[in-house]
Amino acid sequence: MVTAMVKRGGDFNPNNRGWEWLILDTDGKILQRGGDLFDNACNGCHEKNYAEDYVFTK
Repeated sequence: MVTAMVKRGGDFNPNNRGWEWLILDTDGKILQRGGDLFDNACNGCHEKNYAEDYVFTK
């Protein structure tokens, strides 16, 4: 499983600065996508980096 985020902008996920979250298999096939995956855990973790537009690396 691979997780990714894509900046959609516009009216998409306005409470979380337009980000869409994706879950992909190891071949790159999208398994799930949306603005609130993992019961909003993606937004909850990334919003800690609001000043960097939700972007961080581990």
